Amino acid sequence: MRKPFNIIFLLSILFACISCNSRGKIDDEIRAFYGTHVELPIDSMTNVSASLQTGMYKHARHIYVMYVDSTSCSDCAISHIGDWSQLNLLNAYKQGTLKYLFVVAPKHSQIKHVLDIIRRDTLSSSFVYVDTTSIFERRNPNLPTNKLLHTFLVDRNWNVELVGNPIANTEIKSMLKKIVEKEQHTKRQETQHQLNKKRGIRKAKGVGN
Repeated sequence: MRKPFNIIFLLSILFACISCNSRGKIDDEIRAFYGTHVELPIDSMTNVSASLQTGMYKHARHIYVMYVDSTSCSDCAISHIGDWSQLNLLNAYKQGTLKYLFVVAPKHSQIKHVLDIIRRDTLSSSFVYVDTTSIFERRNPNLPTNKLLHTFLVDRNWNVELVGNPIANTEIKSMLKKIVEKEQHTKRQETQHQLNKKRGIRKAKGVGN
């Protein structure tokens, strides 16, 4: 089992940036959050993209979620969305191995302003969702209180597999790449198995290659 190791390793990464007084609480929150199921109420949030593809999340093998609540700076978070291209995981994105989901829950008075900002950024608008009713937090009461933990990776079943921002931390980025590479290897094996199975059926029926 690698999960206990991942938790311990992740704790050591985060603790390097956190005061001693906060470590106990962060420890508890990570352990409680790790492996929990997260709801992604995409259909109940607003997306301004003309190329909206909600179905891509249902079939994604991994989704990296970044949640920005009403007490955070929505403008700041949106302005840094382009930084995620630094991960250099475009192939994984195209293959469906990894998708991104940015959930922004601005204050009611800032909703229009936030939507206008997103509309101007056509490159990232397809995976930015504005939560105008706070449904994301209501559906996920187990979200950590510490905002450092509001950026996390979920697997195909929407269970938390990694916690932390890979843009801000090279160790978390390295862990993400290992997870993605393993998933891509598994996907290639599954594809090859399906091809071999089809070839076997064709040969059994006497159909030529």
